[in-house]
Amino acid sequence: MPHLSVAEVAADLGVSEAKIRKDIDSGILPAYQFGLPIRIDVEDYNVYKEQHRKIPKMLMITKKNRYVKVML
Repeated sequence: MPHLSVAEVAADLGVSEAKIRKDIDSGILPAYQFGLPIRIDVEDYNVYKEQHRKIPKMLMITKKNRYVKVML
């Protein structure tokens, strides 16, 4: 079964390895360890990635006393 390293997951998401390790330690991201390297199953990673993707922020802009929603 294919697996990823902590570094590969962090690089793909654009976050630090410490963030990924924190999510593993808290049980948010399932992982396993045989020996030194921590491994993340690709299927578990895809679920994690979908559940934790960033949602665009909405900005409210006034225009002649009206509010307009703008996606950032």
